Amino acid sequence: MNLTGRFITFIIKRILKILCKVEGAKLESVPRQGPLLLVFNHINFLDIPLIYTLLLPRNICGIAKKETWNNWFLRILAKVWGAIPIDRETPSISTFREAGKALKEKKILCIAPEGTRSGTGVLAKGYQGVVFLALQNRAPILIVA
Repeated sequence: MNLTGRFITFIIKRILKILCKVEGAKLESVPRQGPLLLVFNHINFLDIPLIYTLLLPRNICGIAKKETWNNWFLRILAKVWGAIPIDRETPSISTFREAGKALKEKKILCIAPEGTRSGTGVLAKGYQGVVFLALQNRAPILIVA
């Protein structure tokens, strides 16, 4: 990550420490190295920045809806944090290739298998992409809540 990215991440981490109280984060469960699919129920817009900043200094990226790049601020975060765009209506094989490449580079790949935020906190039906990525790349899955 370049200097600008580190600065942006530093500022966001400080803001999140003020806004959010994280309890019971068993960070010791997260392997210190190797590829990992981190799977979570996306319930709030702060999920991604919290996960990202808590897991530093591990190399992390995630899959994000393509519409993220329509907002100037989110576009900056997506670029800085190496997000992989996905068209939720018609996912392309190139998205899965890029995700596989991230896993081969031993990154943590964050993914919400439901494909969207849950406004109620209730789990919705997940898509099979997580299992496909895990099997194709021999990557372990860590489910977080």
